[in-house]
Amino acid sequence: MYRCLSILLAISLVVVSQGCGKSSSAPSGQAVTSDSGNASQSDETISQVAEVFLEAIRSGNSVVAASQLTSLAQQRMRQADMDFELLANDQASYQIGRVEKLADDEAIVETVWNEPDADGQIQQEQWTLALQGSAGQWRILGIVADTGPNQPPVVMDFENPGQPEVPPANTAGGKPASSAAPQQATRPAAAQDPFRQ
Repeated sequence: MYRCLSILLAISLVVVSQGCGKSSSAPSGQAVTSDSGNASQSDETISQVAEVFLEAIRSGNSVVAASQLTSLAQQRMRQADMDFELLANDQASYQIGRVEKLADDEAIVETVWNEPDADGQIQQEQWTLALQGSAGQWRILGIVADTGPNQPPVVMDFENPGQPEVPPANTAGGKPASSAAPQQATRPAAAQDPFRQ
């Protein structure tokens, strides 16, 4: 648990230090390589896991989305009776960006989630998926969502659903994350919604 949380916090620091406003011009649901285009086979496998997961969230296929999580995350999500169906939005799109291996069994995938707001304006958010490798397979253990300027990132740890979010130290003067335990994988309040603004 500590290792997972430390990975997510390290990723959130990377997200905060990179800032927002970066985007990819690739079509929805297509992997993009930001390096010289020579992604390794492992990077492609990691990217495919991210793509299957994001497409399942977009289409509301909670079974497929859950199948891309680590074994512990799947177990904990079932125990908490949480799923991804409420996050479905046929109007949403995504791009998959850079894959970075942090260690032999840890990786991140930078992604962009696009979703129209109530006025039909496309809102874009930077998501960083945290993945863990085990027995030759890569699985997702959490997401760090950049919610905008002067806002702490939202940390979603699927191996500890319903636990209080623990963003990095709050130096922007924003409010700390709520400690209420949700009963489904629901969207956070509008000001810190990683799926919609």
